[in-house]
Parts: sequence; structure tokens; C-alpha cells
Amino acid sequence: MRADIDSPPEVSEAVSAALHRLSRGFLPSSAVERRLSELHAASLVQSLVPKALRVDGDALLVVCDIESPGESLSDVGLDELSRLRLSGRCQDGSTFSARVAFVKSLERKTRRLVGAVLSCDEWAIERSTARLLLWVGVTDAELPPRRGNLRLSRGRELAADHYQFQGQSGTCYLIRCEPRPEARWLFALEPRSAEIPDLDALGRDLMTIAFCFGHPFRVGLLHGLGEDGDLAGAFRTGAGEPSVRRLRRDPPVPQRAVDPPWPAALFEAISGHLARGGAREAALTEAMKRYLEALHEPSTEGRALKLLQGARAAATALLGEERASKADRKRWEDWLSQNRALLEAHAGGAPPDELLDALRRPARDRASGVIRSALSSVDLPVLLEMEAALASAEASLFGEGPEPGPDERSTAILRTLLVALVASAVGYQGPISGWERPASRRSYDPASPWWPVDGSAADRVEPVTAVVPERGGPTDVRELWPHFGAPKVPIQGLIATVASFAEGLEARTNGAVVATVKPLPQGPRELALFELVMAPAGRPTAQRLLLTIEDAGNGRIRITGWDEKPRPFSKEAQLISFLNKLANRAETHELVQELMILEQEPPEP
Repeated sequence: MRADIDSPPEVSEAVSAALHRLSRGFLPSSAVERRLSELHAASLVQSLVPKALRVDGDALLVVCDIESPGESLSDVGLDELSRLRLSGRCQDGSTFSARVAFVKSLERKTRRLVGAVLSCDEWAIERSTARLLLWVGVTDAELPPRRGNLRLSRGRELAADHYQFQGQSGTCYLIRCEPRPEARWLFALEPRSAEIPDLDALGRDLMTIAFCFGHPFRVGLLHGLGEDGDLAGAFRTGAGEPSVRRLRRDPPVPQRAVDPPWPAALFEAISGHLARGGAREAALTEAMKRYLEALHEPSTEGRALKLLQGARAAATALLGEERASKADRKRWEDWLSQNRALLEAHAGGAPPDELLDALRRPARDRASGVIRSALSSVDLPVLLEMEAALASAEASLFGEGPEPGPDERSTAILRTLLVALVASAVGYQGPISGWERPASRRSYDPASPWWPVDGSAADRVEPVTAVVPERGGPTDVRELWPHFGAPKVPIQGLIATVASFAEGLEARTNGAVVATVKPLPQGPRELALFELVMAPAGRPTAQRLLLTIEDAGNGRIRITGWDEKPRPFSKEAQLISFLNKLANRAETHELVQELMILEQEPPEP
């Protein structure tokens, strides 16, 4: 890990222009689909024949044929497919590597496995000839627009609600994208090298950013943006999991509209500390992890226990493991002095229940003693309400009474203790959020005067300006494009009836011939057209046209067959009668058999 991450580099002209474009909604295409020319799988008996790969959500889907002559489906080990490490080359020259998570679908033919779609959860695509500029990804963050530490300047425009963070994986950016409601915040990474970033370092950077805002967010995958504007690669980050419900936001530092960008100042302090590595840094990472986990917890008690564990880890990060262990020993020494008379009275005999209970209490891993020692080491007093919050959380953890369980206020106090210990461990001297919240506001007041704030802390939060030359930004001509929609086959009506009729052919030919209704391109005011085509299974280029279907509007269609005579239909019964005759025509019978024969022939090289 690098230790020189506290000297921010200048934002280059090319990066400034790219960030400006991102803020205005010019996102790189998220569609990744490539034809494969090579596919390699280690330790697999069967041969995988490359076809294509594409991205589906965060997963990379690898489509391939399987050559296993003479083997039945039962002879092919599907478990073997689920553990594969794949690599290969695409027809555009890019390379990929991936780990198969599971088999998404299989293609069978006469009880033999002939093809598969493999879903990969660890993957990367790289284009070696590209000159990488940024890695860019869409986040699910829901952050209010506030003054950031990054200003994007172009001519008279000045947007000051973006963020820059000097992380271990490179220079990280959070860019607010107002024109795109589905992607309000974008994450961009200017890496230290052209290679795929170290995923552990990237994960720590993303977790630290989430901690500093008190808001878990997810960046499922990143797309590489080349200097030429083309896609330079893509990879799955593996950072964060999708949430089925809206998560809490609980900022550790004030984020009011009048505040300096304290999240950026806290990140800088934490990231500089993490760069050192070691046991204290591992404890600091654990503290932030517990903080974010608490935001996932639906119950107050669950949040309190996560925050108690996080505060214990933060205390260890501040004291060090040796001093934290001494705090535990001090607890035992106090116990011995309190129970000396009881121990002497029963020396050599069977211990009574009273003594056993007294022994069990300190044997449990109490976080409060280490937390008190850590606070004392930085001259922070443990207030009575803090003692009560610690006692209620530990009573809940160990099932003891009669302490009441944690409530919202005691949970907020535990959160403040955790943040104070993290801030003390990394040398952050700005304000932190406290536990008092006026009824009229959603955010907590700062924790002063309990937490002292360095008056010059705000002066050290220096903004970074990314200047875009006038020639660097494009004229906004996005509105010139009309709205496009891919033509689709209707799911109801007479055309849907024809599509259902076509799907039945595959079963009637034992999977040898497939019939499909496909939409055709159409102009803005043209009637929708469709084709019913048939093809041998696995050989779509050998398809044959059977019918052309025109949507005449108002639930009516016109069908043109071999005789090129249009036939109008407005009732389903009339259409079904026609399709029945079509299926039993001699010409149809001959065409299906021709395609079945073609399906059995080896494909042309």
C-alpha cells in the first residue's frame, strides 16, 4: 500500500472534461456484449466452444457449446462447471478472466448436454490497446446535495457539490448527476495504473466513503473509460450487496448546508491512517464495518449491539492491542479486590452460587472497560448517560437485568462513542455528530462541547477545482434525439396467438426445429411488421421465412404467406382455423423436414 496519498494530484484536463461530462449525464454505455474467439477452462475434460459473453446486472454470462462426444447428460459433471476458472479472447481483441458461480441454463439435444450459459461472479474484461482514463460506475447512493470539496468549472459554470477522495486504489470521485434521476451519484476512479485495481484496496475505499457519509451504497461494476471515449474494459467490484429495503442514513459528521465538506476531511484522515497497515488498521476497518452493518439492522437492539462491537474495535485501534488487553486485566484486578473476602471464605471448598455468578460476570468479554480506557486516554469524559447506554447494550448482549434495553437515544450515544474513538485514532479534529436531535430536524446536533473541535479544522478542508476549457465540453445537443424503443412482440392479441403457435413447433420436432415470431424495424409512423421464421436448432442463420404479419391496428392483422396474398384477420377463431390449415399443408411439412435434415448435418467451418 502507498503511504503518499495525502498529497492530492492536479486534476488533469482530460479527467476534468470527463468528470464534467459525467455530471451532465453523459454516461458510458453499460451494454457489454462480445463475440468470443477463444475460451479456456482449466481442469475440464469436456471442450468448451466459445460463442459470446455479455453482462447481466453484475454477472458476466459466458455462452458456450460443450463438446462431449459419446457422453450422456448424466455422465457430465455439472459441479465441475460451477467451479471453473475461465479465460479467453473476444473478437474485438479484448481479453477476459472469470470464475463461474453457477450454471444459469443448459441446452440439451437427445439427452446430451451440448451447450450452457455460465454465470460468473468474479470477472474482468480488459482491452490492452486502450489508454485508460477513468473507471466509472453508477451507485445507488441517496445523498443530499451539499457543498463538496470538488468544484467543476467550465466558463461561467461552477458546480461545487461533488467530492474527491485520495484513496488507496487511486483518486476517487463522487459526481452528482442531476439530469439522470436513475443515477444521481456516479463513482469514478482515476487509478494508479492501467491495470484492474486491487479489489481489496478499492473495497476499503468504498467502505470508508460510505462510513464518512453514514450511508451504505453500492457500486456493482465499473466500466473503463478510455482516452478515446470507447469502453476500455469492465469488472465486477464485489463491494456491497443489493438491499431489498431502504437503508438508514446516519452521518458520523455534520452535513448541514452551511457546513464545510467534513466527510472529505474525515476520509482523508482515515485513509492516511489505513495506508500504514497493521493490527490497529484492521481494528479500524472492523469498527467502520460494524457501523455500516448497524445501518442495515431493522431493530434498535440490533443496531446498539453492532455499534457496541464497533466501539470496542475503535477503542482497540486507538489504544493498540496490548493496551486494550491491559484494560481487560484491570477489570479482573478490580473484581479480585471486590470479591477477596468471598474468595478467602470459601478457599478449598465447593464455590457457592454467589461466587460462581461473580466469576461469570467478568469472564464475559465486556467492551465497556476498553471503551472507557480509550476515552480516558484522549481526555474525553464518560458521562452518566454514556455509562447508561453502555450498560443497557451489554445487559441486552448477555441477557442480564434489570437494565432496560437500548432505545433510540442510547443507540445514538453508542454511535457517537464509536465515531469519537475512530476520529481520535486517525487524528480527525473536526466536529462529529452527537446524540441530541431537535424535534424539528432529522439530523443530530454536533457533539460539542463534549467533543472539542479544532477551530482551524475547516481551513484545512481545501477544495479542488477541475477546470474544463471551453473547447473541452460539448454543446448539449442531447434533446435532438427522439425517444427510441425496441420493437417487441405483443403479449396479447392476434399477433401473440401467432407467436404461441410458433413456439409449439419445437416440441413437435423433438427440439430439432425452432419457430419464432420476430419484430422488424419500423419508422415513426409505419405499421408494425413481424415475421414468422423457422430454423434448425442452434443454427439461426439457416432460418426460413414462413409468414409476414402486419399489425393493421384496432386488433386487426394481415398475414402474407407463400402465395403473397394478404389475408385480413380480426377474430381469433378465424386466425386459429388458418393456422391449423397452415400447419397441415404439404409445403409446411416438407419445409420442416428439410430443416430437420439440415439440423443433423455438421455446421460449415
